[in-house]
Amino acid sequence: MISQNDNLLFQEEDTQPSSTNANHKHNAWKVLIVDDENDVHEITKIAFRYFEFENKTIEFFSAYSAAEAKKIMSEVSDIALILLDVVMEEEDSGLRFVKFLRQEVNQKLTRVIIRTGQPGQAPEKKVMIEYDINDYKEKTDLTQDKFFTTMVMALRSYRDLTQIEKNRLELLLTIQAQGRFIPYNFLSHLGKSSITDIALGDHVETALTVLFLDIRGFTAACQKLTPGESYDFVNSLMACIEPAITQQNGFIDKYIGDCIMALFSKTDDAISASINMIKSLNAYNKKRISDHENHIDVGIGIDGGTLVLGTIGFHDRMDCTVIGNVVNTAAKVEKMNKHYGSRLLITGAAYDSIENKNIFSTKLLGKIKITDDANEISLYEVNDKNIDELKKYSKLK
Repeated sequence: MISQNDNLLFQEEDTQPSSTNANHKHNAWKVLIVDDENDVHEITKIAFRYFEFENKTIEFFSAYSAAEAKKIMSEVSDIALILLDVVMEEEDSGLRFVKFLRQEVNQKLTRVIIRTGQPGQAPEKKVMIEYDINDYKEKTDLTQDKFFTTMVMALRSYRDLTQIEKNRLELLLTIQAQGRFIPYNFLSHLGKSSITDIALGDHVETALTVLFLDIRGFTAACQKLTPGESYDFVNSLMACIEPAITQQNGFIDKYIGDCIMALFSKTDDAISASINMIKSLNAYNKKRISDHENHIDVGIGIDGGTLVLGTIGFHDRMDCTVIGNVVNTAAKVEKMNKHYGSRLLITGAAYDSIENKNIFSTKLLGKIKITDDANEISLYEVNDKNIDELKKYSKLK
């Protein structure tokens, strides 16, 4: 039963649309009225002219057909609520608009309230189950108090959902940012799906190929630069050579001064990445020389075998890394490039693990001892026309 103070909002209305959308307001909830009866628009706006919820008023937008509603939704962002009629240009225009909204443009946050004067055309139970709407009201039963409650509930729901979505996007950005410091490949090797799953001491024994790259001429180049310019120089250089690593399914474990340590599952990928990095460096050097700057040279050492991949440090500060003789050997092999005047050296173990030896040009340099107390290892130089091209920019012969 309706009290005397709880007046009905909607009676029989004229169907001559005449109102237009209001100018955009700041700090207001955006509500779209979709109805082919102009009086519905006017009465709704009058009923809520003094409405305020959480220090925000309402900015109304008017559409007199589903087609107009689609246009407004494409032009106006952050529509919080849609008050939607069912029967407009066609008997099911409103319901088809709901499908468009939820399925075609994937707008899940905007709340949708069906307001119909012909419930027989769209029975409440059927509509609520089959369509993604948030409330269903018959115009003849909608009083001002009920309408106020309905609006507040819808806007509060929209507020909560937008906050959840904002939190979700912020979390996604955080995860993406964390991936720049701890590569997903590292998590994958540890059998973890998220950085939050990692604990101190997590480790796994696995076979990997380790690549060490050292930048020659780095110190000389930086001596002429300010600290800020040095950072720009390093980042431009990394942008030149780093993509080859990820393109060959590798990932950078760490930066060590002017060195890069990268990990690969296959030696073939590590060698291909090395050649591609040197190729990119050739182009980088051509520009530097044309700008009357010193060339940049590199030395690369590769070894493969079993190592331990995991986390080290303490509870409040830990790092992900790999530990094993393979790491030490790759680092020492890289330094041997200065002795041989080479750019890319690999160990016998790395050579033996190459799956497609015919695609690489290699030369056995002999057996050497990396350290006085170590066993001898075979050392191979990998040759490639891109590596040979680098020599004409280098003082190392």
